[in-house]
Amino acid sequence: MYATLSGINHAIIHAKTREELFEEACKVAVEKGRFKMAWIGVVEGSEVKRVAACGDVAGYLDKVKISVEAVSSGREPTGRAIREGRIVINPDTRSNPEVEPWRDEMLKRGYLSSAAIPLREEGGRVIGAFSLYASEPGFFDKEEIAQVEQLAQDISFGMGHIKKLEELRESELRYRILVETSPFPVALFSEGRIVYANPAAVKLAEASSLEELLGNHVLEFVHPKYHSLVQERIKRMERGEITPPAEIELLTMRGNVVVAEVMGSPVIYHGKPAIQLVIRDITEHKKAEERIKELSQFPEKNPNPIFRVGKDGEIMYHNPGVLNYVSDAKKDVIDLLPLNYKELVRRACDSGEKIRAEHRFGDRYIDYIILPVSKTVAHIYGRDITEKKKAEEKLKRYAKELEKSQKALLNILEDEREARENLEKVYQELKTLDQLKSDIIANVSHELRTPMTIAKGFAELAMEEDEEEERKKELIKIIEALEKQNTIIGDIITMAEASKERLKLRASHFSIRDLISHAIKKKELEISREGIELELRVEDFNIKGDFDKLTHALVNLIDNAIKFNRPQGKISIKARKGKNSAVISVSDTGIGIPKNLLPKIFDPLFQGDASTKRRYGGTGMGLAVVKTIVEAHGGGVYAESTPGKGSTFTLVLPLRLEVNEDEKGSGGRR
Repeated sequence: MYATLSGINHAIIHAKTREELFEEACKVAVEKGRFKMAWIGVVEGSEVKRVAACGDVAGYLDKVKISVEAVSSGREPTGRAIREGRIVINPDTRSNPEVEPWRDEMLKRGYLSSAAIPLREEGGRVIGAFSLYASEPGFFDKEEIAQVEQLAQDISFGMGHIKKLEELRESELRYRILVETSPFPVALFSEGRIVYANPAAVKLAEASSLEELLGNHVLEFVHPKYHSLVQERIKRMERGEITPPAEIELLTMRGNVVVAEVMGSPVIYHGKPAIQLVIRDITEHKKAEERIKELSQFPEKNPNPIFRVGKDGEIMYHNPGVLNYVSDAKKDVIDLLPLNYKELVRRACDSGEKIRAEHRFGDRYIDYIILPVSKTVAHIYGRDITEKKKAEEKLKRYAKELEKSQKALLNILEDEREARENLEKVYQELKTLDQLKSDIIANVSHELRTPMTIAKGFAELAMEEDEEEERKKELIKIIEALEKQNTIIGDIITMAEASKERLKLRASHFSIRDLISHAIKKKELEISREGIELELRVEDFNIKGDFDKLTHALVNLIDNAIKFNRPQGKISIKARKGKNSAVISVSDTGIGIPKNLLPKIFDPLFQGDASTKRRYGGTGMGLAVVKTIVEAHGGGVYAESTPGKGSTFTLVLPLRLEVNEDEKGSGGRR
């Protein structure tokens, strides 16, 4: 099942549509999960419609019509899983009364057990089911069911991931339509060169096609006198700034000059930093300004309002252009001027500087320049900017829409990046778990088989041995082999409990000397046989903890000290009482551990020599078990080593273990 989970996570990363994900999930389940058949159905009305299937289908799904309603066809595991929103297991097709209507069809195809897993959308709504069929009864034990639940979560996550991808594509499409149909020229450039332009930009540049425009450097379209300004603004945008509109002269591909108002902002285009330009052609507008400037020399002919006003606010003159805005010049002329025009005239006359003001008159906008001609008189020149204001408002709305679209795209891209990183992480973890499972099976099966072989051999010798002394030696060998097997089984149980957070401690008070003596007793025959000198320096004090589990940890350390020691070497065991802790160390005079391997020695299954014919044997779980037990007591374990001289393992344990009442046991030695 680990391989199935790993394969489906790989499919989630690469699938572009929900259909691709479903097809690949079924394929992986059959090819890697050893299932006879797998299929996915989605709800359509009251029926379940097949959307993907793999394996020995053999017409089964055509003959079996499955419903999500509480009718006979809805009692099939797939219908129940969708209707009840939970995993439904058929443990044995031959005896399960719930599959009676389909039993013959299932047995005909060798479907002896099955599981139906509800598939949920991001909001939790069940939309269908993933059904798996095995060729053996009782296939779905507790571990398999837990993996099946994880499988359902992964597929549901994959559906959400694909939905986000589809939203991203839709958002990109909306953004492109918005830009493509915009009346304003929009262009993108990256690393100085144009990578995109909408039809309005192609037209403004007088290019024959988009292709003619792409790849050209952006400065080729800027009048040389504005190059330094444009380069400075590009640097600002590359730092993430959005630059305000600037008035510059552009050059078309035919050499014509266009006066434009250009606004730029940084964006991401195809995963790379780029700059987006929104351009407004103001060539005609500038020509109109020049025309107004010319007409201001001839007030009588100017269609825009022109006034001569005294410093005290008296309107001394207005031209006929006023009548283009008001029907009664005598009555309405003041309404045509800014409300604070008197104050503006006084300020202009006092400062000698021109002042600019904007005024809204009905649904029209007028831009005024107040120009002092003496200390007591000012001329006020008006210009109708209604169309300009409308264009500006339109540009602002458009820019806001573009900004919203950009933010939405960036958010979706960020979500997509995080989702891909998380998927890749999960995928790698599953690959590691798959390898870990294989290593455990290989190592443990070998190590369990070895003591059993030894015990069997010496048992056969003991049965044939006539001399009492020799028989006793052979029985001792059997006891040692069984003790070794018991330690391995204890390691496996401890690691299994720890992996499922079920490691319970049975607390009691006991002497540290009793603990160490009990652990040594379990290994004293091996110590004696190997001719190893044992040195003890143990203070006598009490601690509170799980006697059996701490004995197990010490036995593992002593076992390593024997296994990796030199012939006639030495083992030193020391214990002392700290302020709030007990410090126990086990040292040997053995081969030592290379410095680069020290950080890894407490990892599950780690061995310096991992080959199947490794010199020293072992499951690679011993030190991981020590670390698990000590940390469960709230302590720590540390290793020091010098290659060729030996190693020292130090346990630091709190003097008093704090446990919940329901975790307490009889404790002590039993």
